[in-house]
Amino acid sequence: MAQLLINLSYVPDDLKNFIENSTLKLDALILDFTSSFDKENKYKVLYPSDVDKNNALHIAALNEYIKQMGFVSQAQLLNITGKDVRSFSLNQLSIYWLTEISEKHPQNCILKNLFYLKLLYPEINYKGSDVAVILPSKAAHYVSAIQFFFENYLKGITTITFNRSRPSKSNWRFLISHIRNFYRKVKKLRNTLSAHGRTSANSNNIVFTYYPQTWQQDTKRDAILGNVVQNAMEAKKNISYVPYFFNYENIGDFDKYKSWDSQLITAFPGYFSVFCFHVKVALLAFKIRRAQFDCKNYYFVNTEVLQHELLNLILNKTEYLFNYIWLQNYFKSLNGKSHVFYQDEFYPEGRLISSAVKNSNNKGIVTYGVQHGIFYEAHTVYSITDYELNSTGSRNGMPMPDKFIVWGSYFKNHFLKYNSISDDYVITAGNPKYCFFDKSVLTERVSERETLTILWCTTLMVDAVRQYNSIILPYLEKNSHIKVRMRCHPLVDLKSYFNNVIPDHIRSNIEFSNASSIYEDLQMCDAVLTSSGTTIFLDAMFMGKAVLNHVNSDYYMGDLGDKEMIKINSLEDFEASIKIISSGLKSDIDYRNILEVGVDEWNKIII
Repeated sequence: MAQLLINLSYVPDDLKNFIENSTLKLDALILDFTSSFDKENKYKVLYPSDVDKNNALHIAALNEYIKQMGFVSQAQLLNITGKDVRSFSLNQLSIYWLTEISEKHPQNCILKNLFYLKLLYPEINYKGSDVAVILPSKAAHYVSAIQFFFENYLKGITTITFNRSRPSKSNWRFLISHIRNFYRKVKKLRNTLSAHGRTSANSNNIVFTYYPQTWQQDTKRDAILGNVVQNAMEAKKNISYVPYFFNYENIGDFDKYKSWDSQLITAFPGYFSVFCFHVKVALLAFKIRRAQFDCKNYYFVNTEVLQHELLNLILNKTEYLFNYIWLQNYFKSLNGKSHVFYQDEFYPEGRLISSAVKNSNNKGIVTYGVQHGIFYEAHTVYSITDYELNSTGSRNGMPMPDKFIVWGSYFKNHFLKYNSISDDYVITAGNPKYCFFDKSVLTERVSERETLTILWCTTLMVDAVRQYNSIILPYLEKNSHIKVRMRCHPLVDLKSYFNNVIPDHIRSNIEFSNASSIYEDLQMCDAVLTSSGTTIFLDAMFMGKAVLNHVNSDYYMGDLGDKEMIKINSLEDFEASIKIISSGLKSDIDYRNILEVGVDEWNKIII
């Protein structure tokens, strides 16, 4: 049985289930790249940050990963001369750009951590010859590539065990069944849409909202771009929403919201177009199954990986491809000048919209990708190289919006440092959440507490437990002069867990927030404790509160917030930061490098 376990899964049960079904010895070492396994157990758990104290290896791995994935985007076909991985297309849409491997999200693609492993492995001094690799379910197709990597790059390893077996290729019977089921889904959607009214007029400004992900049913606004729309309406500008559907299961209330542009209904593909779509999908699958890629220069990628990524998109994200056909029709139908705004600008969803506009050949449309969340050193979706952007012999580079709107100069500079994109491509207009926020609507609250209050905003359970055990509990054991107000992530409510573990003698120092708005909590605190990778620190800075950022190397943020936050790694750091906050030295926070909060640029962009 392997005595070194390498965990690449963000699902804690993947590792737990493997251990429970194995005969793992107590002296086994678990190298946990995702920090999802608690150290408080009978096995020795090592996080990368335990070895890579100053993140030097992590930075080197990130840079190599970014560069190599640019090369992978040009992987040549061995059996078709002059074609590469981008050559598989649907109506000029290169489907490679919709895959998770091309997205480079560190939590959706395991490759970043494999580049990291290559550099970390010599430092852990493992003397054994057996290794077990814990993969998430969607990464089983990497088994053969990882096996090759271990045999060639990790010296002394003779036995490699995986928690998952390699997936079998879908046969033609499965593909035909899938197409038939999707056709029924499209037919049902057509019947739903046909019952609604139509219009031929289109807005000058079009804002995409993801339904139901970012559409707020109670306020009839988009959670990210709603403030932009509201401001435009108040200025009497012509603006409307267009919904983007990730699936076609529950959209029967399409006409419920009058602010949605119903011209999208008119653009729905006809029966012949639907038939042609399915034929093209079947032919694409046939071509991909026959493809052989030249991967001799890539560490962790082979033909099996690239085939699976492309086929998985066709079979499990067929809505993506159909959305593209639908949106192409929609953009072709627009008359006059239009500005189109959308989030997830460099994710597959945004790439699809960018490509649909470009290939509609409607010259009157200008597209604006809008930054929807923070990005930083380890958030490699935004680390886009010229290898990806430049055209190859068979297909164009990665689809891009015409302009990219960011929140502040930090994000602009970070985005541009990996490529040769011109400076004027990126517009520093600010985060609409804050640009159009009216602080006067907040009710002034004066805390009746005489003690310092820290707002603790939790994220994942594993991070919250680590913060509690290493910082909050030991500090409160010795100090009673601060209060901790705990605000749980809306999707990860940890109240019941912490109610059971907080000892009675410090219980009065910890309270749970029931406030609906983060701003209510911020008014009641003196400082905020957050984790790396969350946007809570922006809310805190906007409200003029000091921020204690607990560094999690898996979300390595580089120099983001160096001047605006107090970064802490230990209990000693936390103790020192409390003294700083108590002295009032961090009361005046200049956040303009990260957040522009004016409305001038937005007013110029909305026509």
